[in-house]
Amino acid sequence: MRTERSGVVAFLALVLAGCGGELEPEELSEPEPAAIEIVSGDNQIQGRGRDLHEPVVVRAVDAAATPMAGMTLSFVPGPGNGSVSAGSTVTDSIGEASVIWRLGETVGVQELTVMSAAGSAQATVNATARESDFDIQIVFAATLTPEQKDAVRAGVERWTQVIVNDLRDISFPQGYAPNNHCSGSRGLTIAPGAVVDDVRLTIDVSESDRLGVYGGLCDWRTDTSEPFLVNIVLTSSLLNSLDPAALSGLVAHQTGHLLGFGWRWGRLLRNRVREFGDGADTHFPDALTVAAFDDAGGSVYDEGGKVPVENYEYPQLGDHHWRGNVFQDELMSAWNHGWANPGWKPTSDNPPLSAITLQSMATLGYEIDLSQADPYMLPTPAAVAPRLSGGPRSASRHATLKVNPVEIFDDSGNLVSIINK
Repeated sequence: MRTERSGVVAFLALVLAGCGGELEPEELSEPEPAAIEIVSGDNQIQGRGRDLHEPVVVRAVDAAATPMAGMTLSFVPGPGNGSVSAGSTVTDSIGEASVIWRLGETVGVQELTVMSAAGSAQATVNATARESDFDIQIVFAATLTPEQKDAVRAGVERWTQVIVNDLRDISFPQGYAPNNHCSGSRGLTIAPGAVVDDVRLTIDVSESDRLGVYGGLCDWRTDTSEPFLVNIVLTSSLLNSLDPAALSGLVAHQTGHLLGFGWRWGRLLRNRVREFGDGADTHFPDALTVAAFDDAGGSVYDEGGKVPVENYEYPQLGDHHWRGNVFQDELMSAWNHGWANPGWKPTSDNPPLSAITLQSMATLGYEIDLSQADPYMLPTPAAVAPRLSGGPRSASRHATLKVNPVEIFDDSGNLVSIINK
């Protein structure tokens, strides 16, 4: 398109010269935008050598911030920073242009420079490439701010850094429309011929105040029970009350559950609350998980079976979390189960994701990079404090939310879904 335009300009110049006329320099060149704004697609995280899930969208504007149509913009990845679907493109009627960016093989931050035809207006888009092949595609509700999207990505990335195996792709030749308890998630609608690699997560926003946040397991691989379609729904009031650190921690906690923490333990769990009632000595006795518990200071724990699991308030807390009064602020502790309390804040900006939790995820079939575990030691003396019969419950810092759950189990006794009605 640009070659044709140049030919027209050259022809007009010859005609005007033959007629004794002059063509001013500004009439020969394309007007320059005053700035290039990043609309979306900045700060994404993806495995190295892979396409980002979201296109990079930018907007050309003039000095009055008015969008400029018909502007030629170039997209230039930094050295070793991959490739784009088009090296240059022309802005549309609302001044926007977009490309798909495939990251390079360099682990870490990569850059994509967007510039106008003459180079006077530029913008830099950043993305982070990780080594892991495990991927969670996030589909955001339109109402989330860029800061909220960054916080959600950071929470999800806690898991894509530590789970490293590439799961079997799921193909949808006929497309997919969510149903049952996931029917309200438009982000889970999949076009015919699309593929999910490895997990697709939607972040939805509800105006209802009945629940602060809840997760939905929408579909899973029937042969291995690994989920591939999941969603997190937050009420707008809760979403807007959380600072980025709190939102990131909440999303990280919920994502851990959606990937299988707690509900996929099945018969690996002993003395389940749902079978024996509140106060049972619920624990997770996997040998490698117990060894990680001992390494974190749990070798002196003698108040019941290892590794202690929350033993009150099923199904909100019991059987699905590490015991709160033992683990306290570890990411998957009952203390970080925030949706039961709309005023929840994490007790630290970055609750640690411990090797104990990672070893428990390995029992579910995930390949884990233990070197990515956060430093964590069990608190003392709470780690060895006896559980007081009839005394304060470990989860008492959160209000219990009264709902009527419908539970779905598979043939092995694994809890595969909880539908709150």
